[in-house]
Amino acid sequence: MENGSKKTAKVWKNGVELSHTDGTKDAEFLSIALMDGVVYTAGSESNGTVGVGKVWKNGQELYATDGTTDAACQAIAVVKE
Repeated sequence: MENGSKKTAKVWKNGVELSHTDGTKDAEFLSIALMDGVVYTAGSESNGTVGVGKVWKNGQELYATDGTTDAACQAIAVVKE
C-alpha cells in the first residue's frame, strides 16, 4: 500500500487495522502466519539507508536486524509447543 510516496505494510485482523509502522519510512511484509488468533508478520522497514529485517506480532515489533546492512525477513513459521 502506498502512503504518499512511501510503501506501508498493513494487515487487518477482524476488520481492524494493525499498525506496524508509522508510515514515514518504506516498509513491506514478505510473509504472514496466524496461530490462535495472533498475527505474525515478517518483512523489512527502511532505516533511511538500508532495509532492516523485522518480525512483528499483532503489530508489535518482536525482532529486528541491526540495520548496518540491507536485510529482510523472507518467511515466518509459528510452531505451537
